This record gives sequence, C-alpha cells and structure tokens, in this order.
Amino acid sequence: MGMFPVYIEMPPVQDALQLECERALLDACSEAARPERCERVGSARPPSSIVAVVSWSGDLTIRVEVEERPLRRAAKRLLSFSEEDPFIEHCRAAGFVTGTLLEASLRDELDADAPPLAPDPAQSAPPDTPPTLVPEDDHTEEDDAHDAASASMFLDAGCLFGTGPAGAIRYGPGFAVGVRFSSGLLLRVDGDMTFSTVALEEEMLPTRFWSVGAAAGATWSVAAETWLELSAGPFIENVQVHNNADATSDGRFVGGMRGSLTLRRHLVDRVSALVAAAGGTRFGDTTVRVDGEYAAHVPAPFGGGLVALSVELR
Repeated sequence: MGMFPVYIEMPPVQDALQLECERALLDACSEAARPERCERVGSARPPSSIVAVVSWSGDLTIRVEVEERPLRRAAKRLLSFSEEDPFIEHCRAAGFVTGTLLEASLRDELDADAPPLAPDPAQSAPPDTPPTLVPEDDHTEEDDAHDAASASMFLDAGCLFGTGPAGAIRYGPGFAVGVRFSSGLLLRVDGDMTFSTVALEEEMLPTRFWSVGAAAGATWSVAAETWLELSAGPFIENVQVHNNADATSDGRFVGGMRGSLTLRRHLVDRVSALVAAAGGTRFGDTTVRVDGEYAAHVPAPFGGGLVALSVELR
C-alpha cells in the first residue's frame, strides 16, 4: 500500500473540534484515494513527492493545492461553503477533494512512466480533474434563450433636484417604472414634478415643472449586489409660472432628450437604494410668459440628480 505525504496548512490543534476536523479530512482523503493512504507530515516537506496543501481562508473557504515535485506541476481547487453547513462537513469535503486530486496526480505520474500504447479510439485520455468535481452543464440553447429573456420589474421613487429658470434650483418627487432583462437591457418610463421660483418685478413667482419620458439603456454588475445603469431617451416637459396677484398662470410644453447614470445597491429583500446623475437638453423656445408678458427663460441644457429607493415588483 502506498502513502501520500499530505501537508496541511492550518493552525495548530488547540481544541477537540480542530482535532476532529483533521481526522475527518485525512479519513475522507484516504477514502477518496484508495488504496493509497493520506497522512499529515511535518513542516519539512519531502523533496520529491506529490504533496497536498490544504489551507483555510476564513471560516467558509478552503483552498486545496496538489503539487508534483520536483516538476512543480500543481492542481488547485477553491471550496466555498454556506454558514448552514456543519464545520466537520467542510473538513470532509476538503478531504475528498484532496484525495481525488492526489489519486489523479499519481495516476498521471504512473501513466507517464509506462511505455506508450497504441491509442484506443474508444477511450479518451484521463482528465486532469476528476469528472465528479466538474458540474455538468445541461443547459440547452432554449435554456440560454429563456435566461436571456427573463426580466424583473422595478419601481423607483425618490427626491429629484436640478437646475431651474435663471440659475434657480428646482426640486420635487421623481419616479420610474421599468423592466430589467438578464441580458443587461433596461427599459424605463419615468416622470417627475419639481418646483422653483422666478423673479418678476421684485416678486418671486412659483414655477412648476412636470415631465414624462421613456428611456432605454444597459445595466451591469460592478461589485457584489451593486449595479451601474446607463440610459437615455426622449421626454415631454411642461413649465408653468403662477401669478400670485390674480391667481392666473401661463406655461408651455417643450420636448427634449435626457440621459442618466445610476448606481444601484441592494439593501434587503427586494429593496435597493440608488443615486443618479442626469442631464439633457430641451428643444424649441423655452421662454415662459405670464399674461402674455415675458416671465422667465428656462435654459435649454439642464442637469440634476436623484436619490431614491427601489422595489423589485417581480
């Protein structure tokens, strides 16, 4: 019976649980590598052998490396676990993976020493990694098409602020309803109602903006549970100035194009938080009059931002 010298990089055994983990790992390794046997060796590694290094990276990640000396060829596996998995099962899983990789490395070594044989078309060469460690990909083209077409709806609502008439600031509620596809495509309908003021003959007149628009764009992941969205599209806006003296108002409709860059971060369940920067331009005459007289000029280019919460509808 052969023997695999196994070097385990882990803290010294300090309690019964760590000792049980070491035994479980070695037993599972020997079971996977039958008829060979896995044993732990000291810090002085053999100069020429197949050595497995098992190291812990936190409580939920285990790295397994098998090194063939003196060739320095190595096979590596990274195992991740959930918090619900028992700690001893982490150790056993690492042992099975270690033993399987060791057995495969030894088999490759024996095949390299054996005289060459005529190729057998009915058999393929031994894989570098055991088939049991490679998850089968049973996706079909129909599955891929379905995944690409799957979508989720969302509702955004928050506070919008931006440039107003004659350098004034406008602010108010904003919303958006959209569909986000798994392929990255983003479609959205949005709107807002913001308020500002204009100075007319030393009187500050309230000004109201409301707009409705549509946009298309793309979304992609930039970090864990964090997404970046880029979109643009047309909109229609109404600007209205109110005359406080006689309770009359006048306004006009304008069209334009606007775009936004949004950073979205998942919070809990179906709720996310987002911040967005937006900008665009209005088309046509943006002069606003009250009772037929000039009241304010709304600059064609504009900018603003949005701070909001988002709820995934489905």
